[in-house]
Amino acid sequence: GSNTVVCLWGESTRYGGRKNGYHGGLSPQEVTVPLAVMVPVGLNLPGWTPAPPAQPEWWELPPIPKSKEAKPAVARPVRPAGRKPTAQVGQPQLFEESELLPAPAPAASDWISALLSGTIYASQRQLAARVALPDEKMRALLTALSERGGKLSRAALAQRLSLPEIRLGGMLSAVRRMLNVDQAPVLIIDEAAGTVELNIALLHQQFRVGGPGGQR
Repeated sequence: GSNTVVCLWGESTRYGGRKNGYHGGLSPQEVTVPLAVMVPVGLNLPGWTPAPPAQPEWWELPPIPKSKEAKPAVARPVRPAGRKPTAQVGQPQLFEESELLPAPAPAASDWISALLSGTIYASQRQLAARVALPDEKMRALLTALSERGGKLSRAALAQRLSLPEIRLGGMLSAVRRMLNVDQAPVLIIDEAAGTVELNIALLHQQFRVGGPGGQR
């Protein structure tokens, strides 16, 4: 009638010899059973929430830019050594060369904020009407794509947006309606390859925002 049991629990302690797949006792590897609940498309279970896809970040690394081929170095003719020119005494400088610091580089323009506050985007959002995305969701989507070079798989994009992949299709349709001005291919959805691609340069041109390929 007892409902208790005494077992080994560590991975390093075993009842028998070492074998592949045998971790020993009640270690998590021995007692954990993966569980997935599959439901038909469009069906929601009361009290359950669809889980977003889970995959490592390194599955969707940005593309590595191709390095330019190194040109062979051309040997320069060596000039004969001559007398060193005498230093000319002139007016003393106000600052020494070591004290002159380079000017800081200007901060990169936040093109997403410029896009969301632009008049062209406002008109596109008005045309989309009820299906238009809120600004925070559009910013999250544009940030996720731009951080990965403009291209992600559907699963990776859904994971970065904390959204079930089954609900990503409706969101992408609304985004394409808002960004593809005059049917320009700003947002490209490849159903066969399962990828989503954002043409950032074309987006800058269509919406006239600052950044590479755009205008102010």
